[in-house]
Formats: sequence, C-alpha cells, structure tokens
Amino acid sequence: MDNVLTATCTHKNNPTGASLATVATGIACSPIDPLDKTYTQAYPIEKLFLMRQSFTKYIAFAAGDYLVSDSTTYAVKAVHPWPALGSLDLYYHLILEQTDLDPVIPYSDRVLGTSPIAYWPLWETEGEYAECLACTPGQNGVYVEVTLANILGPDGVHYAPLFDGENDYVNIYSTIFRDAFNGNAGTLMIWVKIAEAVWTDGTLDFWLDLRVDTNNEARIIKSAANQIQWWYRAGGTINSATKSGVTTTDWMCLGLTWDKEADQVQPYYNGDAEGAALTGLDVWAGVLGTCLIGAQTTVPANPANAWEAQCAIWASALSAAQIATLATV
Repeated sequence: MDNVLTATCTHKNNPTGASLATVATGIACSPIDPLDKTYTQAYPIEKLFLMRQSFTKYIAFAAGDYLVSDSTTYAVKAVHPWPALGSLDLYYHLILEQTDLDPVIPYSDRVLGTSPIAYWPLWETEGEYAECLACTPGQNGVYVEVTLANILGPDGVHYAPLFDGENDYVNIYSTIFRDAFNGNAGTLMIWVKIAEAVWTDGTLDFWLDLRVDTNNEARIIKSAANQIQWWYRAGGTINSATKSGVTTTDWMCLGLTWDKEADQVQPYYNGDAEGAALTGLDVWAGVLGTCLIGAQTTVPANPANAWEAQCAIWASALSAAQIATLATV
C-alpha cells in the first residue's frame, strides 16, 4: 500500500514528542498514549473498536493509511482537524479502527529494501524517461516508441507499458549503471506478460539484455515457441537454461542470479528456482555497452511483444528467499 508512512509525531498529551520507529508494517508508536483513548465504542461488524488518536499537523495522514502500535495494526478511517486553542497548536484527530490485517508494504519499497543498484518500475504515464528509483536521475532510462500505462501492472496499483514487437524498447544504459554493475556477481529481475498468440509467433523476444559483447552477456528472452531462456555468458562460457511449455498470459516474475565465487548461476520463474544451479562459470570481462529492456539492439533487433514492468538489478546474487519474496506482490 502506497500510504504507509514513517515520521515523527507529537501526542497532544505529550508536547515533547515521541519518536516513531520504522517497522516493516508501517508506523509504530510505542505505545499509543492511553490518555488519547478518550473515545471507544463497539463496532457491529467484525471489528473490535474505534479509537481517537491525535497527531500534529505535520503528519499527512489520510483515510486508508495504516499505523502500528504495540504490535496492533490500526486503519485510519477518518482525519478531523482540531483548531488551535490557546497554547495548543492545530492538531488532528485520527479515527482509527483496529484490524487483524497487516498493512501491505508497497512492492517498490520491498524492492528498494534489498539495495538494488538500479530499479526501473516502468510505471510512468507520460514523458520519455523511465525513472530509476534506486539511484540518481543520471540512471533514468529512455523510452523509445513504448506505449506507456497500457495495462495494470503486477503490483495491482500502477500501470505498465506495452512493447509492440516492432520498434519499442527502453535504453537503460548510463555510465553510472555501467560502473555499478558487477559481471561476476549479480541479479536480474523483470516482470513480463504476453498475449497467448505471442507464445507461438515464431519470433525471438528479448525482454532484458545486458551485454559487453558476444562473450559477456546476461539476458532473459523468449527463445522459441512457448519457451523462456535464461542466459549468462562470461569469458565466452555459456550457462543457460530453458523452460518449455509455457502458455500463461499472467504476469511472470523472471529472475537470474550469478556468483563466480560460489560458481553458480540460478534462473528463477515466479519465485521458484528453475532447475538446478548451473556451474562452471568463467570470469566476466569488460564493461557494459548495451543495456536494454525490450530488445537486443537499438536498431532494434528481436524486439519484445509484451508488457514489461518492475525491472531491478543488483550487484550481488540475491538469496532464494529474497527472490521468492519479490516474486509476490
């Protein structure tokens, strides 16, 4: 949920303020001041009670937000401003409803919490740049002919772009990204959705490609009818895997990890390891020159006919547990 907040609040009965600790499920007050529990009543439909809690004007709460106090989650049902009176500043009453549901951490926050070197959600609705959330604006990608915000993305909140299989791609190359990339240990992840007919249209579709040259490359593609291929090539040695018989038209979370020191390359499909780890890695040589979402080259060659979203890259091999978590929205 996009509205999970972290901030510092002041209880109306505690003018010195109370520091809010960041927790996985949102905001923690430790605890909610009992003096602010001035209003409670039974709630007739599967709820325990309503509560009023006061925070200062500096907290931009809104209905739909969540906060957590003493391991209990509260949903903000309404926000009522209380005018300044005497020495009291303007403050807000939050009408809180206790809930058994944990607030959902936004998918983008979960990705950023794993420290990627680059992360392009591809959720823009207009403009030519694909914002990189994990870095400076110098790592923003550039959309080329892509149809933005064409379908609801995998997170169920933001929209994702369409790559039409003709001349669409996102150029994510930058010197900042190039220098941060680790060819000997890393992770690629991207969400892809394709129409049923595309699985058997006889084309190669490059969904994500990072390349120095033909001897040093990491990519995830549709390699044949109903087939996904994960490919890592370092120093001319190929480590690749394929998954055949794929017909889904749902969003797919595709990942690839590599670690020269551990001598492992591992493909992932929807959070699960796709086959055994590949071994016999060579040493990656050179610096990236081609970095594309949706095509193999900027001509473009082998353009993707797909919707793509949530592309992230790390300079280390994520664990199987981390991959599984990021494959769930």
